[in-house]
Amino acid sequence: MIVDLHAHALSEKFISDLARRPVAGLKSDRDSSGYYAIRRAGDDRKSTLDPHLFDLNHRLESLRRRGVTRQLFGPPPFLVSWPGGAPTAELVRALHKLLQEVADDSEGLMEPISVLALGEPEKAADELQRAVDEYGHRALIMPTSAGGRPLDDPAFKPVFDLIERLGLVIFMHPTTAIPSDRFGMYGIHVLVEKPTASNVAEAREIIAA
Repeated sequence: MIVDLHAHALSEKFISDLARRPVAGLKSDRDSSGYYAIRRAGDDRKSTLDPHLFDLNHRLESLRRRGVTRQLFGPPPFLVSWPGGAPTAELVRALHKLLQEVADDSEGLMEPISVLALGEPEKAADELQRAVDEYGHRALIMPTSAGGRPLDDPAFKPVFDLIERLGLVIFMHPTTAIPSDRFGMYGIHVLVEKPTASNVAEAREIIAA
């Protein structure tokens, strides 16, 4: 059995619906080349989406060709944590719903994982429990910080205690708390900032434990 633990996906319907009905401050648009982008209210920056994120037929063909029997997937990392922010309960519920819709159409090859509502720490544990109860999630994607707020912040203890009690698989994905344009061109934020964020998050968790 081959299990892919690192994948991201969205649905084109969710993305196009954001143009008409924003969710948690997220709005989408489409440029003249046909590429979708997602923006946050009050932020001029945008995240342009790779079409492979929502091309389910291409995804399933690729999984079968490579012999992958199960792919665990979450949303792209810019929806898990971003400079100055992290998901609210409203956003998490919308993401979990769309992820399940993708999984339902995947012919059993894809399994969604939870997103943590770290933007509202007081609601994070309840939203995670809801995802486990409603969707049967067995894993979660964890950012390296909640928009720059460290994961060992006492406000996050209830949700991390719940993760331990539930025995969920944790996939820590590097996220940046610094706008990528701070690093200039050539993807330096991927080579420098994201590995640093992962190392810092892991070190803080070890010390806190």
